[in-house]
Amino acid sequence: MKAKSKDNVVISSLLFSILALVAYKLFYDVNMPLFWVAFVCERLYSLGAKEDFDRCLDDLDYDEDNKKILIKIIGLIVIIIGIFIYITFTEPKILIYIAIGEVVDIIIQKPYKKLINKDN
Repeated sequence: MKAKSKDNVVISSLLFSILALVAYKLFYDVNMPLFWVAFVCERLYSLGAKEDFDRCLDDLDYDEDNKKILIKIIGLIVIIIGIFIYITFTEPKILIYIAIGEVVDIIIQKPYKKLINKDN
């Protein structure tokens, strides 16, 4: 994979995380069924994209030429942490739903890996 596409995978995954957190907050306040649709879609996306994200993050080169991409990644992570903290204080129940989703992701990850490896 080219370095530019690795950067794009990492940046797009972080942007998707930001959008998912904002959607959680907006839909939780306005329309609960839309919240659950966003929640399930984000879980399905993260199930398939986690390995690609981890691989691309491990393969990034952090030399002098890539300082800009590293600054972008750190900035996006700080934004995600800020949104997460804001949501935690304004709607603590969302934190419980996210935690349950993470536990379900961990439980489903092993059978999913076996299924993917079986197909290859």
